[in-house]
Amino acid sequence: MRLEMRPPSDTDGTILMHNIADRDGRQILRKGIRLGPEHAGQLVRLGLDGVAVGVLGADDVLEDDAAQELAVVMQADALAHGGRQAGHSE
Repeated sequence: MRLEMRPPSDTDGTILMHNIADRDGRQILRKGIRLGPEHAGQLVRLGLDGVAVGVLGADDVLEDDAAQELAVVMQADALAHGGRQAGHSE
């Protein structure tokens, strides 16, 4: 993932790197969301001319997607724990 500053009009499909709040401090957008076309207007209305975003590369996987894939693999019957349990002696 590349980190970039982009104008709101060029954020579609990118990942927001920081929470965005309004002037009263209320959170408007949460970091980590994938920005869509509907978010550009919000960012402009907040007066932002640049937004820190992550741009996924062809081989990048979103953190939530990777965690879900790992959870599925961890439930597989073929996995076996090879280490010793705490307090267990041989």
